[in-house]
Amino acid sequence: MIELNRLIYFITVVDNDFNLTKSAKILHISQPALSTSMKNLGRDHRNKIFVRDRGRIVGLTHAGMNLVQDARRVYADYNYMMTRLDNNSRNQIKGTLRLGISSVINATVFSNALIDFLEQNNNINVIVTEGGSFDLQKQLVDEKLDLVVGISPATNSGLTEHILLSDDTVIWFNERHRFSKFTGAIPLSELSKEKIITLNDSFMITYQLRQLFDEQNIKPNFFLQTTSWGLIVNACQRHDDLVGVLARPVEDSFPMDGLQYREFSPYLPWQIALYENDAISQGNTLIEFARKWFLDYFNNARKLNDQWLDEDE
Repeated sequence: MIELNRLIYFITVVDNDFNLTKSAKILHISQPALSTSMKNLGRDHRNKIFVRDRGRIVGLTHAGMNLVQDARRVYADYNYMMTRLDNNSRNQIKGTLRLGISSVINATVFSNALIDFLEQNNNINVIVTEGGSFDLQKQLVDEKLDLVVGISPATNSGLTEHILLSDDTVIWFNERHRFSKFTGAIPLSELSKEKIITLNDSFMITYQLRQLFDEQNIKPNFFLQTTSWGLIVNACQRHDDLVGVLARPVEDSFPMDGLQYREFSPYLPWQIALYENDAISQGNTLIEFARKWFLDYFNNARKLNDQWLDEDE
């Protein structure tokens, strides 16, 4: 009996022109493990599956061609079965999900996930609360929200954190600003000399920025703090003497004409996490379903991105 995983490995190897290194990356397993699996595929069933040249796989035998056709049918049937099972599960999940989302995240990298969730789960009503990560995590602790999507790290005990994706916090500035002549990351000592526009203190990004300044005993010049990332971008576009602190992905959702950015020194990450309150999530079918759906969504997105990067190489 051939396990489903081995059939998936086999199909992937065939679809990638028998390149085991590339196939192993796509499958997220080691190349030696994939090589061993393919060697055992024919040997375990006393059939020659692959055509080899000097030990390397270069094609399929007649038995191998029949096997890949059958494997594709089995895999398609498996996917159909799982889709029907998932649809049945979705039809049984009903209720209202109270979802807190950091406003910058919702405007940049989370909106597509939210729309897809709503379209695929018609029986679930979602009430979205936007704000800063600090405030949203507190509401989750107080059981006023069911799940929160915010910036890592967690600021309250009792919350479980699931990292969804990672990116950078950067310094934005007008192309006429002196920072445009800098190469590489900008030191905090230089940033402190500028008029800084950033989000208010309810946002994790500002909390982390203040920590960096405190650690180096540097006093920053916070010229303006706001809840609007659009205001930060617009102000930096219009004024040569202002710099903004925001996550890099804002450039994917807002016209950044005339702006440039640099990373911090020391580096300041921007990690998006899904938070749940163990006290209310355990045994709650709706929360558990939503948590799994969003984790699967971003996990699949990372795999697709990895495949695109491999193809570009």
